[in-house]
Amino acid sequence: MNAPSTKWLLAWALCLLIMNFTLCLSVLIFVYYWSRFHFGLYVLPYRPLNARDAWIAQHGPNHRESTFHNGLKWT
Repeated sequence: MNAPSTKWLLAWALCLLIMNFTLCLSVLIFVYYWSRFHFGLYVLPYRPLNARDAWIAQHGPNHRESTFHNGLKWT
């Protein structure tokens, strides 16, 4: 019976080792960022430069300007 060559066993072992390392690293990175976001520690490095940008930072980007139903801008 022919035994498999050692180079193929080493190649598969190296491939599985790389895959395992990549998977573990990606899981660790995901858990790190998820936990920071979940516990409120993830803050974007954003500093508003004027009052308008500060208001947008407080109230969100979807409320930049209010409009009437006919399209006239509320100033």
